[in-house]
Amino acid sequence: MKTALLVTILLSCFAARAGEADYITNRYPLAKGKTLSARENKMSYLYSTEDIPKLKENLLGTIAADMQSLPDSLNAMNTQMNRELDLASANTSSCNAEALHDAILKRLGGFLIAEIERWSYTNRDLKTYGPFNVINEYGTVYSDTGVSGCCADIMKINNSLVSLDKLGHFISHGYEYFEISQRKTGDIFESLHTKIGKTSIPFAAGLKGESGALEFGHRQEAGGWGILSSGVYSYADLAANYDGMKFWKQLTTGENPYFACRNGEWRRTREFNWSEYVSDAWDEGINCNRYSSGTVRESVATRIKEVQSAAGKTVLTCPVEPEKCISLRARYGDVAEKVMSPECNSARRLINEQMTTPTSAVKKRIAQ
Repeated sequence: MKTALLVTILLSCFAARAGEADYITNRYPLAKGKTLSARENKMSYLYSTEDIPKLKENLLGTIAADMQSLPDSLNAMNTQMNRELDLASANTSSCNAEALHDAILKRLGGFLIAEIERWSYTNRDLKTYGPFNVINEYGTVYSDTGVSGCCADIMKINNSLVSLDKLGHFISHGYEYFEISQRKTGDIFESLHTKIGKTSIPFAAGLKGESGALEFGHRQEAGGWGILSSGVYSYADLAANYDGMKFWKQLTTGENPYFACRNGEWRRTREFNWSEYVSDAWDEGINCNRYSSGTVRESVATRIKEVQSAAGKTVLTCPVEPEKCISLRARYGDVAEKVMSPECNSARRLINEQMTTPTSAVKKRIAQ
């Protein structure tokens, strides 16, 4: 048993791959006459060959000059999500919560590329920015670093930049968090584990409750869903996972659930709105990543300095908009240390430096 479990753990570290995104290179319009250094534009896509034609077909009308120019997709995302929830509930024959979970996961979840990501890529009502939208002469923030699975498209939801892989984290990993949070024991073979992906089961060993769910996310990012696969430990992924858990907890229980039992069937009782869940903590330009090597850290730091300088910004490091981290700490409260990067958690210090130090000195200190 122990040997089998060890093998499963080792396999999970290499079987899982994470989708990464470049939140930096085309984040802002560059000042007139400014440019960036060119990088070889190497990308390794996670999409299957049958997905790519659909993605390319969806390019018409989706090109934006930069991420700030993207139209907000909140309304379109809300419409699609509510439609999917209704279709899922229509496929359940009784007021069984687990059956409703299964139906929603079938329509929206999935391994590596969740269904919610697929329809976000191919829905013409949603406007995204990414490698299929533009031939980027500057390369990506991860060019020539060895980081795999780059780059996911990015959309704007309620004025926050969100890469589409975060939607899969919200649904699929959020459900894993939910399952663990409901456990009575930390037994890896407790019945609730059945919907957790096979490569994730070892990470859940000995965990229960909300604190266990948060530890589960850390184990994933420190293992096959992060550092050991793509080379990136994403706090933004952890924030999306946590917010997804909150959605699942509100599905059929709590003070204001999404579904109630009416005449033996599930009926949706309120509208889903992404603005209740999406935050700037999902933005890797604000909620900074941790990287597996100094080469990656240096590459990312160099690109951030280039972009921020060329866009006329004074903050030359991550978080690129530190003021947003202040409200995020209030939003996440006691779990801020678990879902926000150390840099974002300590952003107030950076802001105070900006306010009390001449601009030239701040730039020099940050660049060091």
